[in-house]
Amino acid sequence: MNKLDLMKKNNFNSVKSSVVKKRRVKAIATDLAIVTGALVSDEICMDEDNSLKTRYTSYWIKSDSVSFINREGKNINIEDSREDTISNIGIRPVLPLDEVDPDYIIKMKRDSYNNQVIEYGNIYQDVPSDDIVLMLDKSYKNKELTKSNKQFIVNGLRNFYEEKKCDEYLLDNKKYLRVEVNNEDEVVTLSNGKKYKNEEYVWLEEKPIEWYLDLKTETLVSKKCLVAGVNYQDVDLYLNTISNHIFDEKYLTLKEELSKVKKKLKK
Repeated sequence: MNKLDLMKKNNFNSVKSSVVKKRRVKAIATDLAIVTGALVSDEICMDEDNSLKTRYTSYWIKSDSVSFINREGKNINIEDSREDTISNIGIRPVLPLDEVDPDYIIKMKRDSYNNQVIEYGNIYQDVPSDDIVLMLDKSYKNKELTKSNKQFIVNGLRNFYEEKKCDEYLLDNKKYLRVEVNNEDEVVTLSNGKKYKNEEYVWLEEKPIEWYLDLKTETLVSKKCLVAGVNYQDVDLYLNTISNHIFDEKYLTLKEELSKVKKKLKK
């Protein structure tokens, strides 16, 4: 169950024409994606928002050749000889609908464009509020912060061939990751508007993953680029690894809502 994959060419064409027609195929970068190598620009973001929380980045897709979607939403092919040297392309996973376990669904809703959105699984995404960061820093410095038994594996640009395990910490029943900034840009600006240098540690809060429901391909498509720093050849293995982390807990079951989705698929 819950086998994550990259968006395929047929997913790309379907999403382009249906699920995110008004949002296009561009993917918003999480802070985790930026910290692990994704490149963003303050000028390339959602037209109607212009926010640091909605900056677009590039992400890998599966096709006959090694390809990615760039920040402008264009399909770019690259030479096979270069694919193991690129670490700033992000991962925007997809999940076949028949892989979805109803017991893990957190919420189903519609966005402002009337697209069906499903909250399913969790991953560390953005920097929490300043107050929370201060509490985390103080508790960590005083060795009062509770560490869970979970770790999250990241790569990133400068340790590209070396996986790094980051510890998860607990505070007031929420989960946070302490991770080192690792980007080809020496300084990155995250969603809270603050700048962080390479090798500086940041806190990221775990949040539900939002997925678009693509009925044409019976696939869930992540709204965001979740993480980066993984070369094309290693993506499948990496997705298999983080899948066990993302879907490790039971959440509110909305079987009635899921049955409505399945009925639509049969029409």
